[in-house]
This record gives sequence, structure tokens and C-alpha cells, in this order.
Amino acid sequence: MKFTTPATTNPIDQLKVVGKPVDRIDGPFKTTGTARYAYEQHQTVPDAAYGYVVGATIAKGRIASIDVEAARRSPGVLAIVTYQNAGKLGKGKYNTAKLLAGPEVEHYHQAVAVVVAQTFEQARAAAPLVKVSYVEEKGEYDLERAKKSARLPKTDDKPETKHGNFAAGFASAPVKLDATYTTPDQSHAMMEPHASVAAWDDGRLTLWTSNQMIHWGTQDMAKTLGIPVENVRLISPYIGGGFGGKLFLRAEALLAAPAAQASEVYILDIGLPRIDGYELARRLRQRPASRGALLVALTGYGQAHDFTLSKGAGFDHHLVKPANLEQLERILRAHAAPDTPHAA
Repeated sequence: MKFTTPATTNPIDQLKVVGKPVDRIDGPFKTTGTARYAYEQHQTVPDAAYGYVVGATIAKGRIASIDVEAARRSPGVLAIVTYQNAGKLGKGKYNTAKLLAGPEVEHYHQAVAVVVAQTFEQARAAAPLVKVSYVEEKGEYDLERAKKSARLPKTDDKPETKHGNFAAGFASAPVKLDATYTTPDQSHAMMEPHASVAAWDDGRLTLWTSNQMIHWGTQDMAKTLGIPVENVRLISPYIGGGFGGKLFLRAEALLAAPAAQASEVYILDIGLPRIDGYELARRLRQRPASRGALLVALTGYGQAHDFTLSKGAGFDHHLVKPANLEQLERILRAHAAPDTPHAA
């Protein structure tokens, strides 16, 4: 904060607010339990599905494979979002690492998947069934050792600023103390946990989330999803503590966007007039509003390489004409009520 005007004219210098007993606008609602936080938007978004984030178990490396079949067949599961079906995701200005890992893993417990189910308990129970194989790489985890080779980053912002002549002042000081202090790891401990609720309407995303910087979050959500910023709205009516831990866009907020469309189903032919079904499937997987949808190919193409192309384009199932309605019905029933095994 910069004070560039003379004293007595600056609002802070006038002490009209600082140092005065001022009632918080949200105080009565929070103290009486009537404040509805991000997780409690049940009236605004009724019958919402629940997501549970699966975190990486290594600190650095890459994902070799992800097996979601056991989790997909778990009771109540609607969809599983990973980097393989989330479409192209960027990185926000204020995020150091990507919010969804894949194939690179940049830090321990970086999100690798989100399991979407009809209840929170079902999503949590299915999450350990997502089997991820990693290729682990060597990392640096000792700050004392790593800082010796550290370099200032090349950014538009000044990574280091100096005022005055510290070296001269320290050299002439009558008493000198030069020491290094270390403390154990610390974490933010706000009362309200991280939670977000997402809803799409005609390509526009509304996200109810606990966020201390709405403008930053809106900008970074649009940049990460690759959609116009005017198509993103963040709502954070109350914050149950943040301490800086809710300044930026987080994984659960981002992953709520593709997970919100997990119940959509597209049945596509491959031989289409302008673009083929493979390209259409790829475009649907790239759109934030349909990244988590169920894609079924219903086509006359039934050779082995057709199945390979179909899987590579993002289809969940490949059915060959003439349509087997019983098989298609089993797939749709399994998607609507996933405790029924999938029929490929």
C-alpha cells in the first residue's frame, strides 16, 4: 500500500474507520448461523452431484497410467475427470503449478482426478479405487540445500527491491546479529474448508466458492478453461476465514467446472458430412461445458483401428451398427446408476 498524498487528506490518516468500533456487515449472520457459505448453496443449485479430489502420491514425476474402471463401477459414481478427458487446461497467472496434474506431476498431492458421485460419501469411497501409476523423478526437498543454487526469476514484476544501503549500515553498527531461524511447516487453518459449487448455463459458468480475491479468481478461471472472462462469474457471499489460503484459484474450484457436466450424454456417428465424429468428440472434450460428458460412438465403422481411433478421440464406448438397443440401454443405465456394471 502506498501513501502518496499528504497526511490528513488520506482516508486512512483521517482515522474515520481505522481505530473506530465498526460493526461487520456479515457479523450478525455468521454469529447466528444464518450465513450460507459456498458449500451451502443447496437452494440455489438443488440436487447437485458431489466431487472428491484424488491427489498425487509423489512430489515430482509423471503419470504413466490411470485405471478408473473400478472407481467408475462403484455405487453412485457419475463420472471421473482426469487430464485425459478434461480437455486442454491452461494455468492461471497466480498459480505456480497447474491445478490438474497430467502427465507431469509438479508437487505432492497435486490433483490427478476428481470422482463425481450422487453423494459425498460415494465419491469419497470411490476415490481410493482410482489407480495411478507414476514414474518418479528426483526433486529438491531441502530448502537449505536448494537455496544455494537459487536464481532470481525473470518476470515483469520486480522479484527483489532494495531501499537504502544495508551493507554500509550493518558494517558500521555497534552491535551485529547475523542468525538463521527455522520453523516447522505451517498450514492455513480457517474454520470454513475449501468448497465450490459450479453450474453451467448456455456456455456460461457460475461458481460459488470461498475466495478472497474475486477478480483474480475470475480472470484465472477464464484463462485456465480457455473461455471469455465475461462467461465466468464467481460468487463468494461469505468467507469463513482465509488467512491468505483463499486468495487464488484452487483445484477444487477449477475441477468443479468440468465435473458439473458429468451427466450429459452424446451419441455420435463417425461418418458425418463436414467433420467426422472423431473430430467432433475431440472438440466436445475441449469444451469446458462437455468435458465430463459420456460420449458414445454409434457407427458402421467396426474395424480394430476404428476402435483405437474412437478411444483416442475421447469416446467412452464404440458401438457398431445396426444398433443393439439392449447394449445401449445398459450403457445409459450404467451412466445414470453406475452401480450397474458398464457394458462396452
